[in-house]
Amino acid sequence: MDGMNAVYAQDEYGRPFIILREQQKKSRLSGLQAQKSHILAAKTVANILKTSLGPRGLDKILISPDGDITVTNDGATILDQMDVQHQIAKLLVQLSKSQDDEIGDGTTGVVVMAGALLEQAEHLLDRGIHPIRISDGFERACQIAVGHLDKISDTVEFSREHTENLYKTAKTSLGSKIVSKCHDQYAKIAVDAVLQVADLERKDVDFELIKVDGKVGGSLADTVLVKGVVIDKDFSHPQMPREVKDAKIAILTCAFEPPKPKTKHKLDITSVEEYKKLQNYEKEKFEQMIKQVKDTGANLVICQWGFDDEANHLLMQNQLPSVRWVGGPEIELIAIATNGRIVPRFEDLSEAKLGHAGIIRELSFGTTKDRMLVIEECANTRAVTVFVRGGNKMIIDEAKRSLHDAICVVRNLVKDNRVVYGGGAAEIACALAVSKAADEVASVHQYAMRAFSEALEAIPLALAENSGLPPIETLAEVKARQVTENNSRLGVDCLYKGTNDMKEQFVYDPLISKRQQILLATQLVKHILKIDDVITQLQRTTNQNVLKKETKTMSEREAQELVAKADKKATSSSWFFGGNKYEEAAELYVQAGNNYKMAKRWKESGDTFCKAAAMYLQAGDKEEASNTFINASKSYKKSSSPSDAIETLKNAIKILVEKGRFQSAAKHQEDIASIYETELIDLDKAMEAYEVASDWFSGEGSTALSHKCLLKVATFAAQLGYYDKAIEKFEQVASASLDNQLMKWSLKDYFLKAGLCHIASGDSVSAHNAVGRYCEMDVTFSSTRECQFLQNILGAVDNSDVGQFTGCVVEFDQLTKLDNWKTKILLHIKSSIGEESSLI
Repeated sequence: MDGMNAVYAQDEYGRPFIILREQQKKSRLSGLQAQKSHILAAKTVANILKTSLGPRGLDKILISPDGDITVTNDGATILDQMDVQHQIAKLLVQLSKSQDDEIGDGTTGVVVMAGALLEQAEHLLDRGIHPIRISDGFERACQIAVGHLDKISDTVEFSREHTENLYKTAKTSLGSKIVSKCHDQYAKIAVDAVLQVADLERKDVDFELIKVDGKVGGSLADTVLVKGVVIDKDFSHPQMPREVKDAKIAILTCAFEPPKPKTKHKLDITSVEEYKKLQNYEKEKFEQMIKQVKDTGANLVICQWGFDDEANHLLMQNQLPSVRWVGGPEIELIAIATNGRIVPRFEDLSEAKLGHAGIIRELSFGTTKDRMLVIEECANTRAVTVFVRGGNKMIIDEAKRSLHDAICVVRNLVKDNRVVYGGGAAEIACALAVSKAADEVASVHQYAMRAFSEALEAIPLALAENSGLPPIETLAEVKARQVTENNSRLGVDCLYKGTNDMKEQFVYDPLISKRQQILLATQLVKHILKIDDVITQLQRTTNQNVLKKETKTMSEREAQELVAKADKKATSSSWFFGGNKYEEAAELYVQAGNNYKMAKRWKESGDTFCKAAAMYLQAGDKEEASNTFINASKSYKKSSSPSDAIETLKNAIKILVEKGRFQSAAKHQEDIASIYETELIDLDKAMEAYEVASDWFSGEGSTALSHKCLLKVATFAAQLGYYDKAIEKFEQVASASLDNQLMKWSLKDYFLKAGLCHIASGDSVSAHNAVGRYCEMDVTFSSTRECQFLQNILGAVDNSDVGQFTGCVVEFDQLTKLDNWKTKILLHIKSSIGEESSLI
């Protein structure tokens, strides 16, 4: 026995015994217990998806931590957004993603198939059959099933002129989606989009040329296929023309601004004359740049970056329409569609690099100020955009996923135009073939092959059950008819059309999709069955702690050496070390910063990351500079240096804003606000930071995150006595929540808080008016306890009756516990009542 973990001792009678050290906390599963645990996890995930299979499958609603909702029956989306902890369940998530990445459809079926195989494997394990024998039997059955799929497949003929078969297959994919009412229209859009970009001779489809975009408003039936590019931008000046014909486009990824020194600099302006000289210099440079653009023949500028109001005004005066803050992917797609060249440096602009389009027009939507640009009649006619419309963002997102599946199905048929028949027909035919082959196998593998056959039947069983049909009777009838009629096209009549012949119903599945489902599911199940032991990581021993300490010392020493190398590189002559010395120095600083992190030297780590960011800025790599500033802020936070953390986050945010990445900027602005709130306890600055973050989130359409920040602003404003500001923010969130079913449940709390702020401000008349207005905004509010509580409080305030006030508060608190914020506001109101009564 290990003497380090046990001690020999004797009791008072001299009898020996052994004292064991406290066992380290660990968890271990082995053998059959481990395998059954894995199978249970897989079955649980498969059962969640099973009810979403087929045209009658049900949807799932997924709610993110931020309150955003997704309604879908797409297997890959459901699993991607589920919070999965079990290690085997995570493998099923990866299985669905593999099917989605490779094929684009069948993500639900592949998981249901894997779950059914593992369920059958569990029965075989209970009978004492070895997992390896089960795996081998499944592999043999899989080969038979895949071979039989080839035998029963049919070839569908199509061309650019005759697309009926492609259209029918796309409709099958859309049958279970939210767009099923418009599946004729969406199937045609999917087919037209694929054929527009497909190379039928090479059997290749370039998905990069198909963009799917959307805008809230209208109905699903308003979705159109645009033979060109749609971008969610408008012309930079309201007086620019709304339409440009015969467009010659300068596509810029460089900033449209006067050149700036690449090194850190400072410009001192000490007089009005010097300021005017600077202003004139900038204007001259802008005019030169505009002239350079017009000299190339361009009549439209599309820029990845922004430009200031002066440049914008000059562009308008010179009749040069422009679009700014266009994202990188859109820039690339515009360049491909218009046969233009992306210009990274302004001096490289020439006529040969211009893109060409027949017309560029601006779309408007209803009564909103939203605008989008449509680029049509492009030089490269292969680029297309599917422009989706819908009542809300949730519907548009699901419609995009549906179109993605349909487009992938059509793409698969372009690659391999063989199909099998849906409705479970292919699975039943394969199950019969595997069962027949199992009868000819003398070894124990026959049991695994029969189990595989039964697992294949899980698909038609689920289809029948989801369609409201008796699953066992339906499966038995279809199997019997397949055998007696020798017809592998017979499946489950999910849509009650009166025939089980899937060919007559035009229910097609691409062969490569069905084959991939069976192969991937079998491969994963074999992998899971071979796992018979799960051992969690043990706690570190004393020796490991010693090693960790030595590692920390070594990391710190290596960090110091790397910093010395980086300093030398940064201050060296560029002719000696080469032109990329700043990038090399930055990489050395980053390595040093990471080593300081390993050594828990957080302050040094933050300082070193800041040096790295400065080098990246010198090298012109703002993206890496931003990421490195963020890493520095994380180190500073752990070193209890909140002010340094804030400064580095501000540097990162400045870069993100310049690049138009307002969503990321908002998240880091929220981090700054949190530091002010929790570490520096500066509520004024926290409030200011949260308000900026809210504006950016709102601009990017992240309503839930924007409201979360606004509520912080309102809460702090009330605590600081800025009641008007608190009222404004609470009422702003409440107004936005009126038409949102998920947020509406919080409406009464927002009204209550705003009402309390009205009362706390000392304006009783305003408070009475506010309560009446809230009841008009939401007719249900007048019957809530919150409304009654506000009215009772107002009555006590009007009567200057402290006793009445206390009774109201105690009564409300007994049923709805008051939080600290409301308690402080109520104490303030109570003190004001006391002051008034004493004056009387």
